[in-house]
Amino acid sequence: MITVIFLMILYTACAFLFYRLKENEQRVELIIFIIIFSIALLFRNENVPDYSGYVNGYININPNHNYGFSLWNRYYELGYEYGYVWLMVIIKKIFGNNPNYFFFIISLITSLISMYSIRSIVSSIRTNDDNFALVKKNIVIVRNTEKIEHFTDFPLMFVLFVSYYGFSYEAVAIRSGLSMAFMLLALAFIIKKRYFSFFLSVIMAISIHRIAIITILIYLIFKFMPKIDIKAIKITWAVLGILIFFRNFTIVQVLGIRIVSWFLSKFPWLRYDHYLEGASSGGNISRTLIFTWLIGWLFIYFIYNEKNLYHLFNVYGIGVTLSLLVSGIAGSARLSDYLVVFSIPLFHEFYTQANQLTIATRRIMIMVVIVINTIICMRIWTSV
Repeated sequence: MITVIFLMILYTACAFLFYRLKENEQRVELIIFIIIFSIALLFRNENVPDYSGYVNGYININPNHNYGFSLWNRYYELGYEYGYVWLMVIIKKIFGNNPNYFFFIISLITSLISMYSIRSIVSSIRTNDDNFALVKKNIVIVRNTEKIEHFTDFPLMFVLFVSYYGFSYEAVAIRSGLSMAFMLLALAFIIKKRYFSFFLSVIMAISIHRIAIITILIYLIFKFMPKIDIKAIKITWAVLGILIFFRNFTIVQVLGIRIVSWFLSKFPWLRYDHYLEGASSGGNISRTLIFTWLIGWLFIYFIYNEKNLYHLFNVYGIGVTLSLLVSGIAGSARLSDYLVVFSIPLFHEFYTQANQLTIATRRIMIMVVIVINTIICMRIWTSV
């Protein structure tokens, strides 16, 4: 716990104190943040969920064995997809048997790919036309300025990213985290019409965790879902809140379980039916679900009508809806988070473009989100 508190105080202080940086300086700051975080994760407690399984998997991997390859099936002796197996083989051949090297490298790769992708998506959203044809445009990197259209702050967004996705997906569900990073990279490539790179990124994502097949759905939502009238969005979001907070929550859980059960029966090759074994309705309302729903109001009121940002909100909104539907299924957050992670580029645009609020107010609001995210994830570090 001391480790995570110190880390978040250090990050947030640096992100807010160094408020005026040129592009190269901002890039250096971001890389330093990523390296510090990757090192800090080495000090997590051995009782952190999934930690021992990943350690044993790395120790048991034979770097001289030919494991073959299958895009969809797992190597069931280890219980991992083949892309992840071969990643362990490569790291073990280069760095040896110490799992700490493995965890450091995986966290480094995940953070670098995620932040590169988020930055690329934001830049493309700002400069692309409605057909997503890339338009080259110089973006001046300046903080604390009223020139909102040129205002970016990705080191601060990394602090926000770490406060939930870093602690959840680089400290615990590391395969999902790495797969999610490649999903973001795939979307960054397809927006720029780099189709071959998109295809390779999707292959990498699925070969690390099969759940990344949802990348295809995310792209379809991003590309083809139209902009909904702001009044309709507000009504829909309010209805979601009613379903979350009132007794209808149980009804929605039952409906969600039935929908998922029907879907998996139609596509048995997905092989996720075992998740339904522990499915139940009538459980407690997820704090994370409540928080993501509340955050949605910020995006709706302050940036939804900004050019092209509805593409990001559409993905986020479907993610929150999916979170509600599958909330009765254990482990379902690892599916919906592939969509809800688009809150990070949305928050960047809220922080840099919501000029209805003062920059100080926006900083405070970002800080509150960072603190709440950290508290939500604190269970991972309670013994540190």
